[in-house]
Amino acid sequence: MKSGVTNREQLILTGLYLSKFDRKGLEKLGFESFTEAFNVLGYALEGKPMNIKNYRDEFDPYFENRRQGWHKREMRDYCKKVYDSAKDFSFDKFSKIIAGFLVKDFELKTEINHLLKQDADPKFVNRISTGLAAENFFIDNYSQHFSNFTLQDTRTFGCGFDFKLNNGSDFFCIEVKGLQTNSGNFLMTEKEFDTAGKLKEKYCLYIVRNFKEKPYENLFFNPLEKFELKQFSKQIIQVNYQGKI
Repeated sequence: MKSGVTNREQLILTGLYLSKFDRKGLEKLGFESFTEAFNVLGYALEGKPMNIKNYRDEFDPYFENRRQGWHKREMRDYCKKVYDSAKDFSFDKFSKIIAGFLVKDFELKTEINHLLKQDADPKFVNRISTGLAAENFFIDNYSQHFSNFTLQDTRTFGCGFDFKLNNGSDFFCIEVKGLQTNSGNFLMTEKEFDTAGKLKEKYCLYIVRNFKEKPYENLFFNPLEKFELKQFSKQIIQVNYQGKI
């Protein structure tokens, strides 16, 4: 594949991948159902769940699976262009391409795991893409809760929240979490916890739930007052080896 694949081409390729490899492709990416894959991958790739489903259905008549897809119409020209370029990709090559859309430096991580003889976490792509999907869900829907606020992306700032919303002198800081089901555990880093304690009602935990079926959001302002958060830590023992020259 050429570098610089457009957003629409990523969505089309993902639909093609799921059509060609069916449940084998789902399992490779760590999903249990097509509904979950449509929800997570649609938002993670800055589209909608229906985009992934429609593109999968577009290609279904051309592969051996139990679905008929859109068999009563010809493939659209822009889809056929992608289909012709990628339909013969092997499972391994195609899987790496799709994972590479979702996980930064995925191929390099895979090569290092192979070099070190480490097994890859089968849920790794799912976990990363669910977080990305939740963030893009927020970007698409935040104005329903914060009208007349402008959005500032702070995900790379290391400041303890993902986004800052501004309306003149008024502001809110938003930390986004994603859950695959209606309920489950979420983690806050020490930085997020400390920042939430300082900002109180100006700090909002925005949790997108139920990607397995139909995602929806809950907002929790001053989350340290809303949740009984349990502290836990991992003790890491580092072994060093000393040399002399």
